[in-house]
This record gives sequence, structure tokens and C-alpha cells, in this order.
Amino acid sequence: MKKLILIISLLFIINILIIFKIAAGFDLALSLAAAVIIYFVLYYFTSKIYSRDKNIINILFYLIISVILGQGIIFFTYTKSISSDENRLLAKFPSVNPFHEDFAEEMDKYINDRIGLREYALNLYSKINFFDDINLNSRVIGGQDGWLFLNNDNDVFTYFQRVKTYTPEKLNIVNKLIKDNIKFCQNHGIELILIIPPNKSTVYPEYYNKYIKKKTGKDNYLLLKDYITENFPNTHIVMPYDELMASKEKQLYYLKDTHWNSIGAFTAYKSLEKVIKQINPEYTLLDNRRIKECDKSVLNDLETLSNKVGSAGKTYKGICINEVNEIELVQNSKSVQWYKAFGGEKAPRILLIHDSFMKELAPFIATGASNLGQLWVYESEFSKLSDIILETKPDIIIWERLERFWF
Repeated sequence: MKKLILIISLLFIINILIIFKIAAGFDLALSLAAAVIIYFVLYYFTSKIYSRDKNIINILFYLIISVILGQGIIFFTYTKSISSDENRLLAKFPSVNPFHEDFAEEMDKYINDRIGLREYALNLYSKINFFDDINLNSRVIGGQDGWLFLNNDNDVFTYFQRVKTYTPEKLNIVNKLIKDNIKFCQNHGIELILIIPPNKSTVYPEYYNKYIKKKTGKDNYLLLKDYITENFPNTHIVMPYDELMASKEKQLYYLKDTHWNSIGAFTAYKSLEKVIKQINPEYTLLDNRRIKECDKSVLNDLETLSNKVGSAGKTYKGICINEVNEIELVQNSKSVQWYKAFGGEKAPRILLIHDSFMKELAPFIATGASNLGQLWVYESEFSKLSDIILETKPDIIIWERLERFWF
């Protein structure tokens, strides 16, 4: 028993030294108190176990496991509200009472966000390649054949699985948002086109994480598509699922980036331009002979998020348009950025209200417009953007909103 006491004492001293190195302020005092209580409990139960079982190996195994698990409590982030390592707000203690239906979920977020040594564990986790295939709590999920997929809210894979699916309540929210924006445009004499790009995993499910299996049923994108088709039959809404699926062998999305590439954007554009031309005959259709192969750079944002950047500076074979320069879209929510486009003076003025998927799509739209405005903003209600939109009133708004933002 003396050897066990010595081991516990050494572990306690080491733990105290680490606490002084890592913790600060009131968290330091709470960590010290937690360590004293945990090691006292360890000593008490170890002595009880030893009195019944003299097998030192068994006792050491349970002792070490207990010490490792105890670090989550000892280094728990009790008081800080911001994670300096991840530069974000930490989850707060649930404000709802324990009998509320959301309490368990909120408490789970609180513990997961603040459990001790979380940042060190995540850094270690990201450096072990084996975990790429089984890590379902990361912001990036490793797929097959080198593909990566976004898991931004740590539960996107349940959307892919169809575990989380559209309910009547969610579809009512979709309905109201589209109706409100249609009404806004009608009230101000603006034509509206909505385009909804599918998630990368919707078009390429075969490359998704092999451990994540889908439930039977219809994909969420197709549920959304069916609902919109039924409820908005006479509106201009482009959901280019069939077109992308028919051309997917060309590789329409990046392997290690969230977005579609220029080939995927062009595939969707061919459906979009028909709708623009229907609304405004002065819009100039893109002559396919102007399309050429070119080298294009890619950010590979999923590599960046997973802290494993291996493709920096590399290019891929994409497509460009003769006599059309790249359009640098600016992330802004205060004013519209306008560009001179390539469709002639009589062509329509088009305003893009969009997210990051518009980056590859915008040059194709610019070929047929007279001027192209862009507003990269995640606010989805046009009424809240009224002053910005109406400051230089466009003929057409193309509202691009990615699949996952609708859910």
C-alpha cells in the first residue's frame, strides 16, 4: 500500500504543477480544489480496493484511468467565456430548468465545450491520421479516396444520414421566407430568381465517410425540392440536382474544399441562364465556344479547418471564359459592390445576394448582364436589407443560398 500511496502522491504533485502552468485566476483556485477532492477520493477508494484485492497491476490500471478521466473535471473551464485557442464564445450554463426538453442538449453542449484540456486533446486528435475516418465530432469529416466533407455544426452528418430531416414546422419556415422575399421583390418591381446549390455530400454520397450509413428514405435536398416545386409552381427557382447528378463523373466539387468548382458552377449555370433569359430577353446567353480549360487555384478550406494543409499553392484544371476576367466577390453586408458586366447596355442589371458558392458562379452570370452587383451576406430576409437593395435598384435579384442553410 505504501507504493500505491507514493504513486498517488507523485501524480498529485505533477497535477498541481500542471495546474499552475495552465490555469489562472478563479479557475486556478477551482482547479486546485477539484484536484484535492479527486485525489482524496482516489486515495480512499484505492485503500478500500487494496484491502480486498492485493493485485497491484489491476489497481494501477484503474488508478491511471481514474486520473486521466479526472483531468476533465480538474481543468474544466469554469469562468472563461471565450476560447483563446479557437477564438469563439464558449457555451453557457443552460438557462432552462432541468425538466425542460432542451436541458439535456444544452448541458451536453456546455460540458463538451468546457471539459478540461479540450484544446490539447483536439490538437492531438487532428495529428493522428487514423481518426480521420471515425471522428464525427470534428468540423471536417474524412471521406473515402481523399475526399473531405464539412461538418460545421458537429452534426451535419446526421443530416446526411437522414436522422435529422425536414418536418412540417421546418418547411413552414422555408415557405414563409420565400413568400416574404417574393412579395418584397414584387412590391418594388424587381424580378427574383432563387438558386439552391446542393451540399457536396448530396451530389457525392459515395465518397462520404464509410462508417456513416444512411437511413432509408429520401435525401433532405430532394424533400426540399419536392416541397418547393409543389408550393411555388409559378416562381423562378432553380434547384440543379438532376443536372449535377447527370454530369458528376466530371468531378463538380473539390476533393478538399466545401464548394463546387468552376465545372460544377457552369453545370448549374446552364439551367440558371434559361430562367434569366425567360425573365429578360435582353440577357445574353453564353456561347459555349467561349469556354476554355484553364488552371485555377483553390483554397482547400477543409484542409485548413482540419489543420492538415497539403495542397497549398496547387492548381486544378477548371474552366474559364474568353474575354471575361475573374470577379472578386467581397464579403460585405453594408453596401452593394457593383461591377461593369459583359452583356451590353440593354442587358439587365443583376444583383447577387449570396453566400460563398457564388464565387465560381458569378463570372458566368456576368457574361449576359449589363452590370453585376453583389451582396455577400447571410441575412436571408430581404426586408432587413431593404435600404441596401433599393439604393441602386436592380432589374433582377439572383438569390443564391446553399442547401445546408435552409435546414
